[in-house]
Amino acid sequence: MKEQGIAVETLKNETRLRSKKANAACELPICLLVVILLIGFPFIDLLFISARFALLSYACAEAARAAAAAPSFVANEDDSLSAVNKSNEVLKKYLENFSGIEIISNSTEVLSCPLKPGEAYSLRSSPFSPSELRQDVVYQYRVTSEAKLEPLINFNGVLFGSIQGLTEPLRVSCVSQRVCEKPETLVK
Repeated sequence: MKEQGIAVETLKNETRLRSKKANAACELPICLLVVILLIGFPFIDLLFISARFALLSYACAEAARAAAAAPSFVANEDDSLSAVNKSNEVLKKYLENFSGIEIISNSTEVLSCPLKPGEAYSLRSSPFSPSELRQDVVYQYRVTSEAKLEPLINFNGVLFGSIQGLTEPLRVSCVSQRVCEKPETLVK
């Protein structure tokens, strides 16, 4: 039996194979998808985590600068001009317009750095008495912020397991110090 000049028996018995170029063209989209999922998106997450950490670091530095210029260290809780309240206010102001950064804790302390060799540094979160202030010590405000940085794309699944910054928020700590401009304000 012949149809349009081609024998039907010959068509049924022939097997057609794709060329190597055609196989590569068919497999390329699948390979690209795997490469993008396994390599591309984690790098994008790393980029966003890095940008969020840079923003947290800048906000922490600005909070330390504001604390160093404050007229008192720890006044009553209503005093918005104290170094502790000022640093908290500045940190919140810088981070309130950005998503993906959750502040866990923030502390403002005074680091006493003696100029004499061999003396130990001390960290203090309460005001000094006037007799405790010394001329041979440099006083610095130290602002420490702990935060959780969210990845842009949260990969929840069995493929990656539990990786901070990829499948769950990355917990970081940022510290910034500034020299106290007026050490006499540390007694208030």
